[in-house]
Amino acid sequence: MTQQRQAHHRTHLTSQLTGRQREVLARVAAGKTNHEIATELGITLDGVKWHVSEILARMGVSTREAAAEAWR
Repeated sequence: MTQQRQAHHRTHLTSQLTGRQREVLARVAAGKTNHEIATELGITLDGVKWHVSEILARMGVSTREAAAEAWR
């Protein structure tokens, strides 16, 4: 996939996400754990888990790694 096409694909996938979900996804892509994400964003661990599950569903992927790869 060309860089331009990858950028368009990423934009399409992430346009389905809320601002908070994009914040969580950026940290997932950076290799942060749920605990680290919760601490950085000042939300509960359950909140992070909920956001991650919503991200996976909205992006149509089944793993954090796949979501992170799509984000990159």
